[in-house]
Amino acid sequence: MVSTAKEFIRAERMGDWQAHLNCVQEVFPYFHASGHFPYAKSAHLYLQGMLQLKNFINPSVFRRLIQGFLTVRRSAKFSCGTSTDMIIERSLMKSMQADGGISRGTSTQKSVIIFDGYSDYTKNIKVAEQRRRSTKISSSSDVLFDRFMTVTTNHHQFLANTHNKSRFISMLSEKLKAADIFVKQANNDADVLIIETALEKFNKNTTIVVGEDVDLLIILTARTPTFRIIYFLKPGKAQIETKMYSSQSLTSYPKCQAHILFLHAITGCDTTSAFFKRGKTKVFKLFEKRHDLIDCAEVFRNIGSSPDIILTNETRFLLAMYGAPKKLIP
Repeated sequence: MVSTAKEFIRAERMGDWQAHLNCVQEVFPYFHASGHFPYAKSAHLYLQGMLQLKNFINPSVFRRLIQGFLTVRRSAKFSCGTSTDMIIERSLMKSMQADGGISRGTSTQKSVIIFDGYSDYTKNIKVAEQRRRSTKISSSSDVLFDRFMTVTTNHHQFLANTHNKSRFISMLSEKLKAADIFVKQANNDADVLIIETALEKFNKNTTIVVGEDVDLLIILTARTPTFRIIYFLKPGKAQIETKMYSSQSLTSYPKCQAHILFLHAITGCDTTSAFFKRGKTKVFKLFEKRHDLIDCAEVFRNIGSSPDIILTNETRFLLAMYGAPKKLIP
């Protein structure tokens, strides 16, 4: 079975029509033996139809098919073919979901890779949080390495050392630039720079931000104009599936969308603590129902608000979060 699977992959990548049909025929016994009778039936019908194909299509088209044109190649390498149905799945179907229609097609423009910056001189709450997290992993000592060196240290320990990480990012950036990939590096945390770059590069093509930090989605929602849509792709890990969001993912919470930065901060983020048993979803639903809480949020958007006014409205908001009677809220 393994040899048949390997031969099937080879036939697909090299566009070998006859080998492709031979592999389909060879899997019949495995489908029947394992009880996959619908697969077996489909494979029989497929092979039967393909063996008669030359009687139903233009002879010149059939000749091109058996000469290797059943696959699509994205480069000049002979062994990099991808079956046409997979190309349709990757390109046209993706376009229909993301770009609004199968007729529009899809294209991939050059990517921009943005790295965090790591400096011993930067001092803020976000940097302190990064350092606190890194202390959970025993850090390695500084390693003077080059691109030809094999580092024997565990990669988690190696990257827990900010000096090692900075040098590695510098080396990686040079390699990416040499491959004609645009690279940026922030002075410290890269979240804002990532979203600013996405807005800067936004054009008629679909723009997708790829990252793991939910702060990216928050900033994206706050900074993207309502007439634009920028997507946020959060890659999956192990049993966690990949998820796709957009700058308009909060349209079901229109009031929250306008005050997303305030709500994100007050419900807990990298620089503020979360409140006991008050997650974001619960607070968002409350905010949509209580019109008086919008007035509290507006205070935090006003640059001229005094400390006393901010404290009063913060207290009102927190009391409402925990269900205090309105008569007790100042």
